[in-house]
Amino acid sequence: EPSEEFAHAAARTAAWLEREMRLDNGAFATALAAESGGVEGASYTWTRAELAESLDAHDLALAESALGVTGDGALPGGANVPTRRAGRTEDAAAVDALLDRLAGLRAARPRHERDKAAIVSHNALAARGLIEAGAAFGDAAMTARGVELVRLLIDATRDDVVHVLGDPEVSGVRLAEDHAHLAAAALTAYESAGDAVLLAEAHRLQAETEARFVADGAVWMTPADTDLPVRPRESSDDPLPSGASTFVETAVRLAVLDGDEAAAERADELLRGWWAAADYAPQSAGTALEVMTGRVWGPSR
Repeated sequence: EPSEEFAHAAARTAAWLEREMRLDNGAFATALAAESGGVEGASYTWTRAELAESLDAHDLALAESALGVTGDGALPGGANVPTRRAGRTEDAAAVDALLDRLAGLRAARPRHERDKAAIVSHNALAARGLIEAGAAFGDAAMTARGVELVRLLIDATRDDVVHVLGDPEVSGVRLAEDHAHLAAAALTAYESAGDAVLLAEAHRLQAETEARFVADGAVWMTPADTDLPVRPRESSDDPLPSGASTFVETAVRLAVLDGDEAAAERADELLRGWWAAADYAPQSAGTALEVMTGRVWGPSR
């Protein structure tokens, strides 16, 4: 059974995305600036003296015991980032209320500027995470938001899967990661919503990814008509799954769903390119390893 602590963390993360990162078009921004008012992290940091001015004695003590606040915080000027230290203990509700109060107090501070770029791959990953977390924790609203975001991305990129929505400065950039992650998110949305249109979109996006980026037994980072002197190839996963491994994962998922053995064999061929990374740097082949170990294939393979 999913733990209450994880469910709570997922809900608060989703709420933060909506509060801090949602753009007017419904997609999520890429990042927040490090500085606010010329000071790094200023909106999120507190000295003990600042908290003493805003909290009563009980909440100040709770900030010290549960959120790690000290008089000589580790950041410049003795500042702290109040963060839950021991999970959801018996004081969980009180700590939640305190964190909400601090969020309200932060609203009066200078805000960290948002990078308003809506990167397609990042949004597709966020959508898939919302859908999967909503399903795991029984949060229908979270799942619905993820499906809504997938539909938004598909509509916005139907004519061409760009890297950043509505940014003319990078209008010519096409990357495998955007195509692959959007195809994966469309398939996840279909599995959640049961809408055949989403399945058709997953197939369409996967086929487009293959046509533009897959050749010579590899998934290339850029299309064949790239202006770069060397066409780069993805062969490892960073903290975010690569477009290459995500393409293979979706190929496997679709093959299982359709019973398409030929597609499964093509996916096997592409997986062979990940063996070296899996052998020598398994932390750099997470998604590929997930496919290899059968978590995606299922028990039949």
